[in-house]
Amino acid sequence: MPATVTPEQMPPEPITQTATPAAGLPGRRPATPAQLALSVIPGLGHFARGEWIAGMSLFFAWAFTLSLAYLSRGRIGPVFTGRRIPVDGVVAVVTLGLMALLVWGWAFYDLAARSKRPRKLYGDSQWSIAARHFRKNKLAIAGLVVMILLYVLTLVTPLISPYDPAEQGNIILSRYLAPSAQHLMGTDKFGRDIFSRVLYGSRISLSIGFIAVAISITLGTLIGALAGYFGGIVDSILMRLTDMMLSFPRLVLLIVVIALFEPNIYLVVIVLGLTGWMGTARLVRGEVLSLREREFVLAARVL
Repeated sequence: MPATVTPEQMPPEPITQTATPAAGLPGRRPATPAQLALSVIPGLGHFARGEWIAGMSLFFAWAFTLSLAYLSRGRIGPVFTGRRIPVDGVVAVVTLGLMALLVWGWAFYDLAARSKRPRKLYGDSQWSIAARHFRKNKLAIAGLVVMILLYVLTLVTPLISPYDPAEQGNIILSRYLAPSAQHLMGTDKFGRDIFSRVLYGSRISLSIGFIAVAISITLGTLIGALAGYFGGIVDSILMRLTDMMLSFPRLVLLIVVIALFEPNIYLVVIVLGLTGWMGTARLVRGEVLSLREREFVLAARVL
């Protein structure tokens, strides 16, 4: 006969929880039609709701974008009407348009969509916890703003650069000029504008740094996670590889690679990315090893 199961022996049903707002708990007020109308100019709708910090951030971002567009109005048209369309000019114009759409869309979405969502009572994700801690760090916020500003300036450099970085003036009359309204940082020994050269040079420097760090972070996270998750012989092999890479002097390795191959930007980026992942790998491995011994992991194994 088939075995019968009593109700007491039945496994419990899984507990499901929904984040529905309880009665009497305060939440974000829905945006009124007047506040949505004010969002045509980002920041004004938030001022009407009393959200001064968000309003000031959106308003200054919108003013900065419009200022860039106004100052570069004479260079936007020739980008698409010339005989040869420059790629960096197209990137600059697209960046300027995306900035305007992003600021306006963020302001309208924050008033129209997020204010209608029910307030979460529990169940914060790791991303929300990390974002909350990040917002409390004023220096981190300031650093993020400066970094975004620098990258925006490098992307729109063809629209705001006052001179051609390779243009040489009269060497006798225009060399070593002091900073002035025409040359914000002066000129070099060939009469070239230093401010324009700094803007164009920063594009290469920031691009190399961004791509190299992205490669090193991705590779270090992957190797550290594999070593910490599998452990044993996999951990030993990957960590010995990390120790071996740490034993090579990075500067000497860069000099050898540049001497053996034809120097170019792509080679520098690859070498920097492939020689900077060791610290990230050790950090991620330690975090994964600590997570393996947490109580919720043990409980999941028991279940």
